[in-house]
Amino acid sequence: MKGLPMWMEVTAVSNNQKFAINFDHVTQISPLSQGTLIMRAGNERVQVMESYDYIVARLHAAATK
Repeated sequence: MKGLPMWMEVTAVSNNQKFAINFDHVTQISPLSQGTLIMRAGNERVQVMESYDYIVARLHAAATK
């Protein structure tokens, strides 16, 4: 459904905890050698274990629904 926020569960590298991130507030995602760096509004950086390709595929799938 278009117009709804895009939430995805990811795993933080810093503490190995799963959390949900709202991709409506994400400004940039960058691939790392291990995992992905997610930049949120206010220059908040979060490194997650999920691969860049996995995150992009999930975002693309959600956008085409």
